[in-house]
Amino acid sequence: MKKHFFDQVLNHLNCISSMAAMENAGRTQREIINLTDYIRFRLGSKNAIIKLKDELKAVNNLIALYQSRLGTNLRYTENIGNDAKELYFPKHTIMAFVENSLFHAFGSKEGVWEIWLRVLKEDKCYIIEIEDNGEGFTGFEPFMDGRVPDSSISAVIRNLNDYYGSQQEFLSITSNQQGTRVRIGILQ
Repeated sequence: MKKHFFDQVLNHLNCISSMAAMENAGRTQREIINLTDYIRFRLGSKNAIIKLKDELKAVNNLIALYQSRLGTNLRYTENIGNDAKELYFPKHTIMAFVENSLFHAFGSKEGVWEIWLRVLKEDKCYIIEIEDNGEGFTGFEPFMDGRVPDSSISAVIRNLNDYYGSQQEFLSITSNQQGTRVRIGILQ
């Protein structure tokens, strides 16, 4: 039932996008396409292994949706080496932390919201960093050992452990009133 419902929603969004194109409403059409692609990504297989470049496309769709609402009050910066874009990892690894930033970190924060995404190669390890300048949070220790079964963070941890096993070098989360920083190291 759910899949049928969401398929219908996506079909209707595609129809509205076509109408926007016929009416020469390019910005509206881009917003609908971004939303449709974001929904498809979120509803797709949770256990899929994808390339970093595919996750980046979904992250950029979500950021574009938020920037259309917030304008210059949301800044997003990517620093990603080209070789890293071919890295395979579990779907939603980066998206989960970007969504957490957008949905939780900036609750009552005034001023500019900033999110940085860096993926760099150091020796035989890829370092993925997701950082924001949000309000920070406490109590994330249970996430680190996966004891919170329904959280997106614990799902990421489980998926990384299932896919990489001992090749996952580390996952660390630091957070304070100036923001949150997530570092994931993956041996290659």
